[in-house]
Amino acid sequence: MKNVICKLLLSVMLISITNGCVLFHNPLKDYNNIEKKLSSIEDKVILNSNSINKQVSGYVYASTLSLDNNPYTNSYTTLAKDLNYKALALLPPPSIEDINVYKKMVSDLLSTNELIIKRGNEELSKMDAKVIELQKRNEELSSKLSNTEKTANEIFGKNSSLAQKWSNLTKYIWLSVYVFVGVILLRIVAAACPPPYNSIVQVLALPFTWVIHTIKALIPEAIHAAGWVESQYKVATSDLVNAIHEIKTTNPSLHSQISSIVASNTSDISIPIINNTKSDNNIVS
Repeated sequence: MKNVICKLLLSVMLISITNGCVLFHNPLKDYNNIEKKLSSIEDKVILNSNSINKQVSGYVYASTLSLDNNPYTNSYTTLAKDLNYKALALLPPPSIEDINVYKKMVSDLLSTNELIIKRGNEELSKMDAKVIELQKRNEELSSKLSNTEKTANEIFGKNSSLAQKWSNLTKYIWLSVYVFVGVILLRIVAAACPPPYNSIVQVLALPFTWVIHTIKALIPEAIHAAGWVESQYKVATSDLVNAIHEIKTTNPSLHSQISSIVASNTSDISIPIINNTKSDNNIVS
């Protein structure tokens, strides 16, 4: 039990060290923080894009007003107005306040008075500067979003690695628990079993013993084919071989007669066993 606890504690310490003090690390907090940051940047990108689209709508609306003021209508201006109306239908509509600003700007730009035209150009320059600022802001947000997504992917990767390691650690813990419980159960079974099955090794060997006996009962030839002989037969064969060898030494004439009788009554299955017994006892013939 102490060994199991020590191994578990050692596993936790090793995983903590390899993961940069994981005990003081909060993967869920990192995940929530990066998610909030991503969501905030994405919202800003959407707002900035909407502002750009609003400015585009203003340009299209002003272009339509300019075409409406053209006294020389032709197929070109008609087509341009038709396309502008379709673009306005897809873009966010300008506010009443912006419509008044566009009308005044277009009126000033179409004037013949230089001072009024200058005023219209100043208003148009303000709109251009606003669009340039929005585009610059959009590039900054896109870059920030890209970097944040990269950081998020790194955090997600680290969290996935931590989750996998925690899953592996959990498997090891449960495996240790199963082994510990299994050993306890084996001890209980061994204590309840009569000799010679009152030890854990014998309990573990018991199923294999049942299998061997089943094979022996169903297919006796399989035991001989596998070279398995029960211990009592081995002892009997060894005693017989030693006795015949002793007769050979003390009474060679009797040995020849006995050897002939044994050879004529020995089955083919027994010959390999007798030869193995001779080899074990260092008997040449």
